Parts: sequence; C-alpha cells; structure tokens
Amino acid sequence: VGGADGEASEADWASDDDGTGDDEDDLMYSAYDMGMDVIDVDDAATLEKAFSPDTAFFGPDDFPLSSPDDDDADADGGDGEQKEFLTLEDAHKDQMRSFIKHLQTSIQGSLVKVEGVLDLYYRHEYRGSQGRITLMYRNLSSEPITAFEATLGKAAPRVRGHLPKHADVIAPGATQTQMLVLELMTPFEEPPELLLSFQIGADNQAYRYKVPVPITMANFLSPIVLAQPHYSTRWDAIGSGNEATESGSVKLSMDPAAFNSVQAKLRGIKFGLGAEALDEGGAGLLCAAALHTKFRVKGTKDRVLLGFMAKVKVTGTQVSVVVRSPASKQCATLMAKASLASSLETRKQV
Repeated sequence: VGGADGEASEADWASDDDGTGDDEDDLMYSAYDMGMDVIDVDDAATLEKAFSPDTAFFGPDDFPLSSPDDDDADADGGDGEQKEFLTLEDAHKDQMRSFIKHLQTSIQGSLVKVEGVLDLYYRHEYRGSQGRITLMYRNLSSEPITAFEATLGKAAPRVRGHLPKHADVIAPGATQTQMLVLELMTPFEEPPELLLSFQIGADNQAYRYKVPVPITMANFLSPIVLAQPHYSTRWDAIGSGNEATESGSVKLSMDPAAFNSVQAKLRGIKFGLGAEALDEGGAGLLCAAALHTKFRVKGTKDRVLLGFMAKVKVTGTQVSVVVRSPASKQCATLMAKASLASSLETRKQV
C-alpha cells in the first residue's frame, strides 16, 4: 500500500488506474472491504505509535482547527471592473447538502448540479494520510464555458492540497477532468472548499460557486480491533482528561444483521469493532481507529499517527458516544463530533 506508513505517491495511484473511469478497483473502499490496514494487537509497534503519550503535544497550541476565510478574488478576473455574478440558489445548496451526505459513505456521485449550467461529478479514494479526488465538470449549457477556474480554499494548514492547472474553456456538452490530491496534516473541523468561477454566453454572464469538499477525518482512518483486556488497559491509560462525549437520538438498529445498523455505520467510517460488548448486559460497542497524518513528530522523521478509542451505546432511541485520545481532549472532541456523531446521524435533544 505504498510506503512504510501506508501511503502511496500520486505516481503509484496513476499506475493503478486503467483509464476506463469505471473500474471499481480504482475506487475507494473501507479497510474492511479491502481486508487491509486493519490494526490489531499483533501489530504492537503501530499500536504503541498510535497511543503513545508522545502524541500529547498534538494539542490546541500546536495547530489551528480552522483556517481564516479566504478573501474572494475579484469577479472581474483582475481588470478592476466589477461584474455581477450568479451563485448557487438555496434549492441547489439543499441538493448539494444531500449529495454531500451521500458522498460521505459512497465512492462517487454528483456534488453540484445546476440544470443548463454545470454538473460536477466527484470520485474519491484514500490511502493513509493521502486522498485522491477526481473532479469531472460537465458543461450543461448550449454555450461554451469560458474563463473557467477552480481553486482550493480553507485548506492550509490543516489539509495540504494540490490542484493542477486545467483548460479554461469547456465546450457545450463536454466534460473536463481535474485531479485534486489532498494530504492530511492535522485534525480538522471544517473541510476545504472548492471555489469555481466561470462565464457563459455572449454577454459573459459570470458565475461563482463555493462548494465544500465532502471529506471528514474518517477518510484518513485505519480500524483498530482490540480484545476487551487490551482495550480496557489502553482506555484507562488515556484517562478521562482526554475524553469527549456526544449524545442524542438515533434511528439506527443495534442488530448487526440489519442494513441500517450502528455497526455498519461505524465500519463505514473505518472504526474497528471489538468482539466483546461494552457491558455485561451485552449492550454497547468498543471501537478504535488510528488517524494517519503527514505531521512530523518533533525532532524525528516519523509521521504522527493518532489513536482514538470510542464507546458507543444505544438504549432505545438514545445513543451516547464517548471518545478518548492520547493526543488531546480537543482531538477527541473533533472525532466525536465530526466523525462518530455525524456518521450515526445523531440528533440533539432540545
């Protein structure tokens, strides 16, 4: 799967792609589906790295959780003349949110679709701390798209991205493909944002779309599977000081055979599930995962691997998620909110 830390170069990925665009072997699967990258007690070195107290420096003073808003570029393209531009309407934003929810558990699908203007189709896959995203822009209008530009915002310093240059004209009905490569540097709360600007028609009607990139920290996880004794030892070693809790109502089933089960959702975001139940009554789940980053351990060439442990319990329609991480309480909070609670579709009680 690439280097010693499970990462692959862009060239490695290119060699995997057969260019057909429909080969499922080139798409993203969870580690469970691929049967790889699952960390267990036999991988002692990786476990020690993930749950080492040395990651405790990886706290609020070491990295920002959000990036400042990117300043909007002039809609005129730099000639000083301001132009009126069209943005996504509320209906399109609602549709985009539905697309984003689908893409968080799917390997491909539409991200933005505005009839008569543009369709943005999205495919994504991840290895270690790296992600490769294929962006396919299709011109749905009867006129050429001109002055087309796509840039990445709200990424650095949490996520490092590379978005290569592209043609600035898309003919009517044609599709242009662009490859976005991301590297996770630190945990994050807000995803990066794709900024699209272009013009259509003889009057050069300007458009500008801001599109969240549908990624979460879960995309960069490897599952950890631990038996109860090993789990309890590491859970206690982390301590309650680095603990975060989320709770709410949920419609998911605790029956592992059910299609819409808690277990399936957790495996979908690559959290490993222990065989034993959380308590003697057979309720609850013991989960763990490791987050791959490109952040270097201070004074070394090693990449930071952050361990997370979670206890998930569903009672009736109520779910509680308790997360611990040796990195910091802040990291545990991010994982509880952004990945676990979000994937379980919990709803806060009011």
